[in-house]
Amino acid sequence: MLILYAASAPRTVTLEDSGIFIMSTDVAGISHPPGYPIHSVLGKLFTLLPLGSVAFRVHLLSAVFGALSCGALFFIAHFLTASRWGAYAVAFAYGVSREFWAQAIIAEVYSLNAFFFFLTLAFVLRYTRTPTARTLEGAALLIGLGMSHHWPLYLLSLPGVLVVLWPRRREAARDAWKALPFFAAGLLPYAYVLLRSNTEPSINFYGPLDSLERFFFFVLRSGYADVDTTATADWHDRVLFAVFLVKEMVWQFTPLGAALAAVGFAAQWRRWPKNVAWGLALSFAGGSLVLLLLLQRDFGFIEQAVFKVYPLLPYGVMALWLGLGIKEVERWLTARSIVFADAAAIAIGAAVVVASVVAHGKGNWRAGYTWARDYAETVLSAVENNAIIITTADSDIGPIGYLNRVEHRRPDVEIYNDKGLVFSNRLFRPPASDRARVSAFRRLIQGTDRPVYVTGELALGYPMEDYGLFKKVMRTGEPSVTLDPRVLERCRAVEQEPVPLDMWTVDHMNVLLVDCGRLLGPLVHLSRTPAPRPCQDALAAVSRHLYGKIGLLEGLAERGNPDDLLRWVEEAEHLLDPTTAKHATGRLLFIRGFVENRRGSTSDAVQSFRRSVQAFPDPRNGAVLGLLSLYAALHRSSEYHQLREAMYAGRAVPASVQELDRSVGK
Repeated sequence: MLILYAASAPRTVTLEDSGIFIMSTDVAGISHPPGYPIHSVLGKLFTLLPLGSVAFRVHLLSAVFGALSCGALFFIAHFLTASRWGAYAVAFAYGVSREFWAQAIIAEVYSLNAFFFFLTLAFVLRYTRTPTARTLEGAALLIGLGMSHHWPLYLLSLPGVLVVLWPRRREAARDAWKALPFFAAGLLPYAYVLLRSNTEPSINFYGPLDSLERFFFFVLRSGYADVDTTATADWHDRVLFAVFLVKEMVWQFTPLGAALAAVGFAAQWRRWPKNVAWGLALSFAGGSLVLLLLLQRDFGFIEQAVFKVYPLLPYGVMALWLGLGIKEVERWLTARSIVFADAAAIAIGAAVVVASVVAHGKGNWRAGYTWARDYAETVLSAVENNAIIITTADSDIGPIGYLNRVEHRRPDVEIYNDKGLVFSNRLFRPPASDRARVSAFRRLIQGTDRPVYVTGELALGYPMEDYGLFKKVMRTGEPSVTLDPRVLERCRAVEQEPVPLDMWTVDHMNVLLVDCGRLLGPLVHLSRTPAPRPCQDALAAVSRHLYGKIGLLEGLAERGNPDDLLRWVEEAEHLLDPTTAKHATGRLLFIRGFVENRRGSTSDAVQSFRRSVQAFPDPRNGAVLGLLSLYAALHRSSEYHQLREAMYAGRAVPASVQELDRSVGK
């Protein structure tokens, strides 16, 4: 497995959290909550390998522990089935399953989490057969390490392991006093988080943890409260996630493997001890069904990308059931005196593995992947000398930060994060209010003559020169649009490149399509002189896509011809489908309402704003303020108060809404 992972791993930075983890391991720093200290320290050791880029070396860390996880599953499967060939089928099937393979080739934390969990299960199974204090001590150490690494996912599946231990509970209670220090030793990596954060390494998420309150805030991931839950999520989203989860389970091992896993699940109650069967079922349910019940997020595209890697431990349990399913097929053939029943079982196991490689190989063969690096190189090459870049999203922070901080591209450029996270050069102590963050960056801008750029959206109160992939802060003057040849080339590449297979890159492609459409639209349709032909061709290509069309509309919404804009809105609405994110639908309908209001069609604008809010009922939706403004202007106070209460109950009310409140008489 290690050879496969090393061969298919990217040679440079990717999206997800890859760039952040590579930067963190490069300096043995502190990653995002809960810190992942074991990954940071081990990753630092891997960065010293004389192999390829630093990114590739940290990808290899995931590869090594991915292979070791498969080894732990081999031991468990052999322990439970006494079949060496069946155990090989389990290990290889899990190794080439879609999501585990995908996570075992990039700088991420999930393969290490799987290693800790399945090795814990292996130790506990061994203890049930031979209850020695040393075995329990090893299990206790692994539980501590698992809790130190990725405690949320590890903890969800851990109760099943304790159920497996249940028949030996008396022996375990006897040996517990010897095992307890080993469990405590497994938690020691948190001491590293505490101590290392206060030395201020250059990658230090949240900064110094100089009090127990901040330490527990960090380790318990309290800062993710607004990320783990979405105000617009409802029961319908949960149903969609449930359907999505079932589909994901089927395709991890292909339908053939999923069918064998279902056979194994049914057979385990007869073939394996009840504590093992119940324990595996509980571990599977904890990391999938319980996780689903706890989920409070929109069923959006990027939310699916985040969620789909969470059930990696349940998929490992499925692999064990798959192995038992193969064994059941062999028993069925043997009972009917079928010749070569054992060879047929081996062939079925091999077929599952081969089918998985064929089904998932194209998406997981990422040795030539350069998307994230290409984007970061475009941004870094296009900004002026001695520039400051304020990054606003993981897709910016990771790739740009990696090239700048690890590969030392454009060392004259200094990178900040808008929330004061990741980098130690923060201007304020996170978490901070929007007002405090903007004030800090305005002081930075006022106190320097260096050019300042922003990726993404950050309202600093200055006019901006829009370059598409980023904006330059203009201390004076009017907002403008500038075409850089390197950015134009990137826009053309985004549209021309084949649709990527990994969801994070697809999402980033959509973001860049919006950026490119917003840049090119005014240059083509509002310029006093005809735009260059390459610019016109690029806009025509980009705007064939939904998100490119949305970008085009946003770039022209305030000054474009209303009739043209509404025609383009109609074209974009035909590109909507059930997989379109709520915020994208809401965004498009907001533009429709904005243009209708521009042309004086107030009643149509109200309807469009209402549809936008229904599609994406979130205060971040511009249609909320638009609808409140129209309600206030039309003296529809009852509807105004109803919408305001629905959107801002228990939330900070922006100054624009407070001003409307005064006009309505709240």
